[in-house]
Amino acid sequence: MAASCSHFPSLPSIPLVNILSFLDWKDLLSCSQVCSRFNQVVSSHPVWKSLCKEVWLVEECPPERTWKQLFVEWTVKWGRYESCYASIRKAWNIIEDFTKCHCPSIYASLNDGLSEEEIRETEANKLNGCKLPNDLRCSIRIHNGQQLVSPGLIGSMEISSHSQSESLLELDTAAGALQHRDGLRNCIPVSFCVKTGNGQFMALTHEEGHNPGDLFWPSPDRSDDTFDISPMRMHYFLSGSSFETWLCKYADQLSQNCFPVINKEIYKFLFSTSATTQGIKVTTTTAFVPELSSVKPPMFFFTYRISISMDPECSELMNKCQLTTRHWYITDANGIKEEVHGNGVVGQYPVMTPGALHEYISCTTFSTPTGVMEGHYVFKYLTKDGRFNVKIPPLHFKSLPFIVTEQRSSKLPQGKCDKE
Repeated sequence: MAASCSHFPSLPSIPLVNILSFLDWKDLLSCSQVCSRFNQVVSSHPVWKSLCKEVWLVEECPPERTWKQLFVEWTVKWGRYESCYASIRKAWNIIEDFTKCHCPSIYASLNDGLSEEEIRETEANKLNGCKLPNDLRCSIRIHNGQQLVSPGLIGSMEISSHSQSESLLELDTAAGALQHRDGLRNCIPVSFCVKTGNGQFMALTHEEGHNPGDLFWPSPDRSDDTFDISPMRMHYFLSGSSFETWLCKYADQLSQNCFPVINKEIYKFLFSTSATTQGIKVTTTTAFVPELSSVKPPMFFFTYRISISMDPECSELMNKCQLTTRHWYITDANGIKEEVHGNGVVGQYPVMTPGALHEYISCTTFSTPTGVMEGHYVFKYLTKDGRFNVKIPPLHFKSLPFIVTEQRSSKLPQGKCDKE
């Protein structure tokens, strides 16, 4: 058997290439060190071209280099991010293209990436021994967040009593705000709104029962009307289990045009439905607002945007009309129903003519994480007698999943108590 193995390098190129194709790139590099024959076959192996495309998204090879050399160069620079580079780079490509086209001020606010040395220096000086997860580091290498401006990359929200625009933080600012307070110990902010002072956090360690890598909105327990927060009383709304999944999900939503762009800002309305009655189309979108919501006591705050438009082909003489009243039928996750009736919409009585469009934003709360609103508007004709109902399609409300302190405390070592 040993004698036959000694002839392995002398196999013809085609079967040798086929055999080597079953190895990963690290084993291929090891094989290239065995002998000159292996080095020759490995260096010209077609797998390097596909590896460059799959792992590093490199589509072209300079004529003075081989695909293997190019792969090695990229691996030296980005090797620690092999498992996440492609997905994060693709996500940033989508974000760059979308914002450059639709939100130029957001695109202009994106910072250049940091070097490995700059990231290590910030970790050493500001993170108190904590380490950033690889996917977040990889993203920072590509874009170090954005300038702390409005509008923010992560989206905006505007209602009568609340205005928010969420920016993606650059590393130095985020690391400088590493949390030491109970309930958020060893968590760093990843986003921030200059208008509200709120933002999302990422857990860097298992401290206080957190899952490292989780992204979340804090939700202090105020069920007894006090603000004395301890680790055992800090709940949170989970927005992602890792930075990679969080960023890629957001990029996918942008690529599918899930969010409306209003005045060159990304608005975080998501679930959309529409219905048409007698040439009048009603389109609804909804959004969960975690910073105004509470896990305990249960109070889930939602906002919604409604567009009312009339088909341009309608006859104005026959169809000119005005909205007079609204009628809502509301059902929470427990099946409890409620009816709300009122005049106009947010104090207005829009007149609809062919091609007209009226939009408004309002809000509601539920005591359950999900709920549904549907109903109708009553319109009166302005050129003839009569009234008619226009259907409002169902508005589906759904909160982010949440983690209560009891779930976190169950992960703490037995006998370890948090401060009360």
